Amino acid sequence: MASISTTTVTVLSSGTTNTHTKVEISRHRHDCDECHFMGLHDVGEREYDLYFCPTSRDLIARYGYDGDYKSCNSNYLSFADIVKDEPLAVLVTKLQALGLL
Repeated sequence: MASISTTTVTVLSSGTTNTHTKVEISRHRHDCDECHFMGLHDVGEREYDLYFCPTSRDLIARYGYDGDYKSCNSNYLSFADIVKDEPLAVLVTKLQALGLL
């Protein structure tokens, strides 16, 4: 079953408020009921589904139908980890903006 992520952004410009909603649907199967789908990110031709597990604090970037993924645990996250891996860095930024990291 596909997961859905919705992001709503409200922008105030020249006295006018505009609200934009972006809906993203996961592309790769992920079988953990604890994980939250956090959106999509593409690097070159590789398409990533981004997940966060609040129970284990794992960050997951799934990119393959055969279970291919990159992951790290946010408890052990360092600046070096963020810089070296673009999909996980994008996920960290999203989670920080939501106050989850």
